[in-house]
Amino acid sequence: MLTYSLEYIWYNLQTNEEWQNRAKWAGNAFIYASAIAMSLSTELRNFPIIYYSFMVGHLIWGTVGVAMKDKPLIMLNYGFIPLDINAIAICP
Repeated sequence: MLTYSLEYIWYNLQTNEEWQNRAKWAGNAFIYASAIAMSLSTELRNFPIIYYSFMVGHLIWGTVGVAMKDKPLIMLNYGFIPLDINAIAICP
């Protein structure tokens, strides 16, 4: 059941431009929310949820990049994931 659902989502990401746009907006929302939270409050930088949100945004954008076969987009977003993991690990 889960594999069918994931296969359905993957197929639509590859073939349906509307699904790609929705995924892009979702990725943007996660990244913007994290960046705004960090910019407005220095105290929020100490919570790992901010970095988890960055990582989810990068995962979404990287997956859309794979679906679109856009290598620079893939590298940009999957390249940030190790930095996100490091930030989560060193967060107090």
